[in-house]
Amino acid sequence: MCPNNLAKYPPEGNISNEPLYVKGGIEGEPVKYLAIKPYELDKYEFSVLKKKFENKSMWFNASIGATAGFIILLLAKMVQLGISQKPIELELYEIIVVIIGSFTAWTLRKPKISEDEIEQLNLVKDVNDWFSQNPNRNVHVTAKRGK
Repeated sequence: MCPNNLAKYPPEGNISNEPLYVKGGIEGEPVKYLAIKPYELDKYEFSVLKKKFENKSMWFNASIGATAGFIILLLAKMVQLGISQKPIELELYEIIVVIIGSFTAWTLRKPKISEDEIEQLNLVKDVNDWFSQNPNRNVHVTAKRGK
């Protein structure tokens, strides 16, 4: 049995954990290719997967985190003023910071994705789909007995 015949194994109705007999036996790396159908990745697809892109959601997370942190500090300030029974006052800059942070987070919530990034995401989806449709098999390869 050669790796090109993998589509025929296991035959319908058989369990994929049955032994796979190979005349003369087999050792080493070919066992992997008999048991697991390899994904054919060409040089172009590999270059697409290697590309690094700026993590645009990082800026959204940073802006929303900074704004949330500042709001928590404002709440702590209000609690402290309430405990010391002083009038609760907000400075103009505090209100402006919250508004600017909220606007920045709102603007960055859906980053623009380039065509190269779309191509990479589609390739990753194709590879993921391929591995979902071709799961690893537990195949025991052993020397053929008899004939």
